Amino acid sequence: MASNHEEGKEQLVVDKLVLHDTQFIKKHLDDFMMKVLKSEGYEESNLLVFSNFTVTLIAVAAAVVSHFVLKDFKTQQPLMILCIAIWMVCSVVLSVTERMFGANFSGATYIGFADPKRIGTALPFKFICATSTLPKYSQEYTLKLTPSRTQKPLVETKLHYNDYYTSEGQFLKAKFESQVKKTIDELSSAKTK
Repeated sequence: MASNHEEGKEQLVVDKLVLHDTQFIKKHLDDFMMKVLKSEGYEESNLLVFSNFTVTLIAVAAAVVSHFVLKDFKTQQPLMILCIAIWMVCSVVLSVTERMFGANFSGATYIGFADPKRIGTALPFKFICATSTLPKYSQEYTLKLTPSRTQKPLVETKLHYNDYYTSEGQFLKAKFESQVKKTIDELSSAKTK
């Protein structure tokens, strides 16, 4: 698919055929977006993703046990009620997490970033959720940066990915990085409502 490159090196040239593979392009742009955020002092944080995954796993396990393992409701009523209660608590935890951190994982790549130098400060934000979407058969790459404790993305940038690749597959790294830095600057200068 992609041209050969050594492990750890940036892939600045891609095969021309890959330019129509939105899944590959999205991953490629996400990788460079993460590098820009890291160069701006943010560190990747997967704590929110892992905690949401764990809570979801517990909720699914409780639902499976209540539906398939506990067959006789009369004799196992307390266990059935416990499983339902666990599922409900997990659902509430996921809902609260989404409201507090704006971390909606449906159809988007989620990347959490924390800024250790700015912990405890108001602006720029100490934690942001970066999500991106690139629908199949579309050229519109959407980057959303959401500070913690807000529901809606504070900064949303729509980019046409063809603007960042030449017809020969050359990735225009500087152009893309400057656009991502501009988006980060917009987030830093924005004020929450």
